[in-house]
Amino acid sequence: MTLNKELKNFDASCAHLLERIDSVSKSENPSVDDEFIAEAIAFRMFRNQERLIRNFFLDCCVKTRSPAKKPIKSKLRCKDWETAEEILKAGNKFLDWGNANSTRNLANLVFLNGYPINDLITIKQSFLIDLARIRNFVAHDSKEAHAGFSKSARNYLKTGEHVPSTAGKLLLHRRRPTEHIAIRRLFDEIAQLSGIVRAL
Repeated sequence: MTLNKELKNFDASCAHLLERIDSVSKSENPSVDDEFIAEAIAFRMFRNQERLIRNFFLDCCVKTRSPAKKPIKSKLRCKDWETAEEILKAGNKFLDWGNANSTRNLANLVFLNGYPINDLITIKQSFLIDLARIRNFVAHDSKEAHAGFSKSARNYLKTGEHVPSTAGKLLLHRRRPTEHIAIRRLFDEIAQLSGIVRAL
């Protein structure tokens, strides 16, 4: 697959998710089904951003110029994405492309000043971290996942509001009546990733 095709897939998936978000945001009294759908949307958003960052990183290991034709100075120049990923794994089973901090650390090892990966992640880092924590809370029943969720939940609640018991409740929460629900606020930030990639 090419990076251009990946960007188009990301944008098409975002358009589909926005329809679902708009649908669940219409309800004044969200149901359990709405919560379930919101959590599924968050999972898909996480997977989409993880895949886009992975493929952009691998593309930068193959090409000498960014999508905006700026030079990429890399210690790793590979013939294709598969070779790049095998080298980056260095014997590990997988790379955690959904972890903004570890991806930035890897970018610093591979690219001069981490460019362009660090530029992409830095712009949206807080939202990428929030989305990862929410996704982890849905996927894992652990103290660590709960602590991360509680920390990120504060970004979508008014001061003094209790952290909801489920990710779905948080994702459908409006901090103020005039604001979008939390999943829409997250989506609006994450959906911008493809435009940022194209501009780097």
